[in-house]
Amino acid sequence: MKDYYKILGIRPNASKKEIELAKKGRSVQYHPDKYPDADETTLKWASENMKKVNVAYGVLSNPEQRAKYDALKGCHDDKKDYDEDEDEENDLYTKVITIVRDQDVGSISLIQRILGLEYSHVKKLFQKMEREGILGPLKSDVQRIVIKGS
Repeated sequence: MKDYYKILGIRPNASKKEIELAKKGRSVQYHPDKYPDADETTLKWASENMKKVNVAYGVLSNPEQRAKYDALKGCHDDKKDYDEDEDEENDLYTKVITIVRDQDVGSISLIQRILGLEYSHVKKLFQKMEREGILGPLKSDVQRIVIKGS
């Protein structure tokens, strides 16, 4: 079961206004139009995340559906959410892309410090993003990191 609160980045007791604001923020973050020159992989990633946001918002913004979801989620809290790791990785992808694009940060070590993660974890994330065609080639930590399609 997907964690809709996590997808929107809100706490379980969030107000209706907080849910609306979170949806708007995530929509801006994941909207495919935000990546006009992106390759097919990046657009697919953005579209998939946008769909997740819309589903999460649809459930959490409807009081009846939210109550059912909360009741069902309460029954499954002790079970591992199979998509949890994927959601965390997608959040990291988004954070990295945002940092590179908006903050003009171009080294793994700087991004590692901003995200507060182990250097090796960030480097593996970048290597995976490179294999998936989201980032340009990483030749060294000090060379500029380029998002494909930028």
